[in-house]
Amino acid sequence: MFKFRREKKTSSGSDLADRMSEYLDCDCIVIMPGEDDGRLVKIYQEAAAKRDVFPVFVRVDAALMESLLLNSDPADAGEEEEETEIPDPIFSDSSDEDEEDAKGSSGDVPWKFNPVKIRAYREDKLTADLPDGKGYFDELRREEKFTEQEEPDKQEEKETESRERPCTGRPERSEGRFHFLQNRLSEDNGAANGENGESEKNRKAGGDDVICRPELTLSDLKNLRSFWEFGTGLISETILALIPVSDPWRIFAWLPFGGWNRCPDTEHMMAVSKYWYEKYGAVPIAVSHDELEFLLPRSLSRKQANEVSKEHALFCPDIVKPEGKLTEEQLSEFLNGSKCWYFWWD
Repeated sequence: MFKFRREKKTSSGSDLADRMSEYLDCDCIVIMPGEDDGRLVKIYQEAAAKRDVFPVFVRVDAALMESLLLNSDPADAGEEEEETEIPDPIFSDSSDEDEEDAKGSSGDVPWKFNPVKIRAYREDKLTADLPDGKGYFDELRREEKFTEQEEPDKQEEKETESRERPCTGRPERSEGRFHFLQNRLSEDNGAANGENGESEKNRKAGGDDVICRPELTLSDLKNLRSFWEFGTGLISETILALIPVSDPWRIFAWLPFGGWNRCPDTEHMMAVSKYWYEKYGAVPIAVSHDELEFLLPRSLSRKQANEVSKEHALFCPDIVKPEGKLTEEQLSEFLNGSKCWYFWWD
């Protein structure tokens, strides 16, 4: 049986946090808004010291809960049971349209699931053969090359349509997601050039010196964005889930949040995560309903950053122009100076 505790004993937290902890079925620490940054780093480091788990920050998010259920237990998600329905919490960075879509006619969200089926789903994902991560990117490159060979008029029409597509109802949040990347480019480049105490000679160009568990620092924590409230600077209610897996890419058997729009499905999430872990030491560290972040043992060399930025753009097209705020050159520059990788799918 899983265990969970609240970091602030004086707060009752939300029913959604309790329900998500039950779904995760592992040791969980529910962190309340306003937690001290230094304390958060300590909590993560203590969890990461446990060799049989990988800790992940999971935002308490109604849309994320719905996505997890749709992927892992679609037959039971939302069915009527005798349990009391859990009310949908209000998030400061969610649009009214998002909230209404998540609610039923009664204003409640029935997050029902069958624990036996969830465990069977996880076992299936943990034992299944994975696609090849590098092969996945090779296939995306072939598709991209084919697209570039389309008639110029058709390609221009597609790009114009992409730029002018209707607003999703989260314009302020979209701005908040990316302006921090652009604003931190010069600062992080300074750190990459030695101000963080790590010299270039300590980086192995091939990326083969993988460190199993990257160490989270206070600077890294401030670079993570998926569980912070935009506009307040405070952490949202968040679960630190101690996922009981032997390898970090297996985390997605517990958190199968993709498979919609251009967000990869669970198998490809696992395959890409395995590929990036083996090549760069990247470990999933945080997730919300449409965001995913990785932590690395060290920032990349410029050559590595140039190579992986192309993979990032294929894996998550929404972070680069025309959909996103960054050019591939800006993305590469940021990756050269940061240990944190950020992805967002519209």
